[in-house]
Amino acid sequence: MVRTLTEDDLIEEHYRKVLQHLIAEFGDCLDCGICCRFPTVGVSQHEIGRIAKYLDMGAGAFRRKYITAVEGKQVLKHQEGGSEDCIFLGENNKCKIYSERPYPCWTFPFDVQLKKGEVQIRYIETCVMATNFFSGFMEFIKKYYPHTHATVSKTLDAEKPQGANYSSHITFPNVLINQYMFWLLMEDRDGY
Repeated sequence: MVRTLTEDDLIEEHYRKVLQHLIAEFGDCLDCGICCRFPTVGVSQHEIGRIAKYLDMGAGAFRRKYITAVEGKQVLKHQEGGSEDCIFLGENNKCKIYSERPYPCWTFPFDVQLKKGEVQIRYIETCVMATNFFSGFMEFIKKYYPHTHATVSKTLDAEKPQGANYSSHITFPNVLINQYMFWLLMEDRDGY
């Protein structure tokens, strides 16, 4: 049987490739697990089916055991006991469904808003990869988009760190992130 790729499959594959490049550019994940300790991870119907199949269970049983609703959206549950850890975060900060993890987990530190034509960058000070990406991105927009840089800098200055897991979401047009990614792929970045 031939499987037809959906738009979700193509988008997922594109951002997996982007993530691989980011890891090469900004350093590998330190396996600290901070990205799995407080975010709400939304899951699509497609992902529910895929993860359920991986766990050898039906989609309905998967929903009952692992999914809850937050603001009308399907999201992964947290671990019991008031923890903010993702239900799939295991020992040594390893994801139990890593090969089948949902789209937001693949794209961290991004929160991609494709329908709105925007990319939201999740900046967590304790995540080395996110910090390195964000610093590089800020340098890029400072050099090539000074007005945007000034606006973002004012936003960041207004938000003071709230502790070890300080998180900020900065939203940019999707085209700006795509230009940054294009720039990262260039061998002669000064010729941009």
